[in-house]
Amino acid sequence: VYLLDKSVFDDIGAVFNKRYEHALADFDKVGYISLEDDIYHEICGQGKMFAYKHNDFWMSIKSAGSALYANRVQLELYKKNSPERLVDGNETVFVHPSAQVDPSAKLGPHVAIGPNVRIGPGVRVKNSIVLDNVHLKAHCCILNSIIGWYSIVGEWSRVEGTATKLDPNSPHATTDNFRLFDNDGKLRATVTILGRDVIVPSEHIVLNSIVLPS
Repeated sequence: VYLLDKSVFDDIGAVFNKRYEHALADFDKVGYISLEDDIYHEICGQGKMFAYKHNDFWMSIKSAGSALYANRVQLELYKKNSPERLVDGNETVFVHPSAQVDPSAKLGPHVAIGPNVRIGPGVRVKNSIVLDNVHLKAHCCILNSIIGWYSIVGEWSRVEGTATKLDPNSPHATTDNFRLFDNDGKLRATVTILGRDVIVPSEHIVLNSIVLPS
């Protein structure tokens, strides 16, 4: 997180003018200025930049895959430090007090259920985030997915994505690499997202998809 004074626009303007005035400047690159590469390098030695060391949990969320990963990490922290926030205290499942969950439904691990959600009998939810006012009808299955506000998943339907994981062999593993599309513009096999007010009819499958709001 960067907190910037409005004077940073003066620094950005100075970089832009310097590039524009350079005789060999590529006009296509004149307007592209990176805070990290162009601005911070200049102001670090001017006493204008300071850092705050944060010792608690922090995670960058820039994609749906990283949102589910952050949800998993946060639920694990709840289990360790605040088990009273979770169902039964020893499960990585959070259910808002206003949600209605049928006793025969199976939730977890790593599930967050939002306010006013209704979950019918025989429903299975794993590694997913279910947002406010969603209705999961009887015997539907939700895996590795984010279900948007006011969405409805019909009976015996399946909404499934592919879980994203950090590569333990990568020296710079980061959730910023959980991209939705590859270099050719094709959707990766990743988490499934249902936008707001989406209705999945009964006995349908939604796999590794992004469904826009209704």
